[in-house]
Amino acid sequence: MEAPSQDSGARASAAQDVRAGTPGLPAAPTLGQVVRNLVTLEQAPAFYALPDHELRRLARRVRVVELGPRVRVVEQGRVGDTIYVIEQGTCLLTVEGEGGHAVSLSRLGDGDLCGETAVLGEPSAVTVTTATPCRLLALDQASLRAVLPEASPSEADLRRLMARRHAGYKETIARAHWDSPAGEATVIATYASKGGSGRTTIAINLAAQLARAHPGAVLLIDLDFPHNQVAVLSGLVPTSSLTRASWTASLGDAGDLEDALLSAAQLHASGYLVLSGALRVMEAELVDAEQVTRAIRALKSTFRYIIVDLGISLNELTLSVIDLAEHLVLVLTPELPSLKSGRDVLQIFRDQMHLPEERVTLVLNHRQAHAVVASEAVERALGRLPAVEIGHDGNKPERAVLAGTVLALTDPRSEIARGTRRLAEMFATDGAGGGEPTS
Repeated sequence: MEAPSQDSGARASAAQDVRAGTPGLPAAPTLGQVVRNLVTLEQAPAFYALPDHELRRLARRVRVVELGPRVRVVEQGRVGDTIYVIEQGTCLLTVEGEGGHAVSLSRLGDGDLCGETAVLGEPSAVTVTTATPCRLLALDQASLRAVLPEASPSEADLRRLMARRHAGYKETIARAHWDSPAGEATVIATYASKGGSGRTTIAINLAAQLARAHPGAVLLIDLDFPHNQVAVLSGLVPTSSLTRASWTASLGDAGDLEDALLSAAQLHASGYLVLSGALRVMEAELVDAEQVTRAIRALKSTFRYIIVDLGISLNELTLSVIDLAEHLVLVLTPELPSLKSGRDVLQIFRDQMHLPEERVTLVLNHRQAHAVVASEAVERALGRLPAVEIGHDGNKPERAVLAGTVLALTDPRSEIARGTRRLAEMFATDGAGGGEPTS
């Protein structure tokens, strides 16, 4: 562990801060500190499901560690003995790529954790360095075992979550090219005028398909208000959002906004990142079009692809994202209400927004085993044929949700995987995309 920006004395002090702590129960914290510890632990994805009595015991045992910027907390290739939860501040999660240069995977913010190898007993796949002054909660192995004995149900759940995160990092590293995005990101908006079309499932699988060729360079933004589902369907637990990141950076410049947004995004094991629009319904009511477009513009130079999953309301926010996007994926089902509303929105896009026809990609998703409307009737209703048709996949999408998996990765022969692979191939030919995804 080291602090690249500090002198040797400061480095030694910082390293001692990170490593310090006698195993077992430290000096009793104040009641106020225990409450703060408890609030922070409840935000951490790995601890949120623990029973209250176990969380309270952990809150009494954690040590508070305060570090300056550019201090290594976790080092790639080493087995750690402590889990760290960020109470306040930002950390940078990096790996050493080809040629020995460090490549950023993501940023960790309030409520995020690192040091999974303290539970797994394996060398860390990543390096975690403080990007700003940080206040961390440190939980050593002895304290953890005192509350969660080995092989107990809670310890098994924690180990499973840690193993999933660790495996995700390793899979991302194994597939990564570690090249910087060429130019600005291609923005792809997914929209459906009727609920139940499977639009969000398509957006998630499209992100996974594009991330096969560009892990870490695909961002999926969930703007399906008021109840964001992308993170849940991806098996992730969001701790921040676009809305909160925008509030945090409201007094700063574009660089502050980019850092805050990256800190709020979460990395999926397949290599794409998820940024929830809001965490609570009340937050969703405060999101406006200017806030969203500013966020997308701030991130365009960081990613190759930005996919925005929109809700069914054709409001100012939705229209502003559609106007900003290079591609609009309009998802329909072969049912009369869906086709009628699809025809209406196509007319709005053409006559009022003056969107070129080539910017709108029609996807016909067969949610039922037998089509209600024949293919020729679909063409008559829409005035054009769908570019991609996704066959009925039975209950595979629902089973994937329960398992926390993505069909594009676990079942490449599924209809969802085939259809989204075709979409990814179409968008990968775009100038900013730079190459087709591997099949």
